[in-house]
Amino acid sequence: DLGNRLNGVVAWESNRDGAWDIFRINTDGTGFDRLTNFAATDDPLAYTAYLRPRISPDGQWVLFEYGMAEQPGESWLVPMQPGGQARRVLVGEPLNWLPDSSGFYFVRDSLLQQYTLADGAEAVVNDKPLTITGSGQGLVGAVAPDLSAVAYRSPKENEFFDFAQGKTIHTTVGCEAQIGRDGNLYWVNRPKEFRMWSPQTEQDHVLLAEPSHPTHSYTYFPTVSADGKWLAYGASPDEHSHDSSDYEIFVVALDNGQAVGDPVRLSWHGKTDRWPDLWVAP
Repeated sequence: DLGNRLNGVVAWESNRDGAWDIFRINTDGTGFDRLTNFAATDDPLAYTAYLRPRISPDGQWVLFEYGMAEQPGESWLVPMQPGGQARRVLVGEPLNWLPDSSGFYFVRDSLLQQYTLADGAEAVVNDKPLTITGSGQGLVGAVAPDLSAVAYRSPKENEFFDFAQGKTIHTTVGCEAQIGRDGNLYWVNRPKEFRMWSPQTEQDHVLLAEPSHPTHSYTYFPTVSADGKWLAYGASPDEHSHDSSDYEIFVVALDNGQAVGDPVRLSWHGKTDRWPDLWVAP
């Protein structure tokens, strides 16, 4: 039924085979496959933080963070189609893609920077220093489409950093702050409550309250599709740990920034499935 309403692909990360790897599935339930195979290396220094996969707007690549334990996070790419080889691109924590898929944004040395796929060039997007360094692991955040702001989870809170003012102009409790293609901030206010805030109106509202699912309603890892019509997220049966709980992947429709209808489940495994990203076919 979901495939009849939504033509797309979801990529997410799972530790079902030990180490964190990236998987994919079509929204009609077909095309399930593994995109990376880090579990096969059985490396004792394997990366354990968020990979947070992000599909390029053209649907060709998946951007994610990886690296070695206790070392600065790195930006990696893997083809969206199965059978491709994941490759390290640079040292620096990735955020999101440029709208035309030509490259991606990342943070290094407290500066927002971008990488261009065609020539491998790196460039500083804005010289205003952020309140994060980009030298950690598992960064959650995104850049506004007009490059006016960047949202991220700092060590203390969610921050909405405005480049014109060179400072954080809005903070929230909770975690997992991001910016949608509409420029709005969304985040996990608490389990069973995602919220959205508009920098234009300075008002916020509930994006998703407790979902109507009989077993999995403890929610985290929200990602809004580029068209703003769908929300992908993870939910567990009232278990909090992001490393060992039975989080599963769900998709629910959005109408004017609020969830409508029943969520559809796309993963089925007792290990942890987290950080789904939904690509919608044009």
